[in-house]
Amino acid sequence: MTAMETQLRDDYLTRLGAPVGVYLVGWFDKSKWDESDNRRAKSPSWDVADAQQRLDAVAARLSTGFDIRAVVLDCHAP
Repeated sequence: MTAMETQLRDDYLTRLGAPVGVYLVGWFDKSKWDESDNRRAKSPSWDVADAQQRLDAVAARLSTGFDIRAVVLDCHAP
């Protein structure tokens, strides 16, 4: 939840002088991950809508001087 600020806004947008940025996040079905994958335990148990809402709030907070939009892509496998 910090890369939108540190990577997108503070690095890419600032360095390039770009006023607009998109933060794209792929959202996968955590329950289908291999249980031995240590990233499973570290990832939040949100649904796509909750992730979008949380990232929208971060984008709104960071948008002073920039137009930053968060996009959550639903990558659930059937």
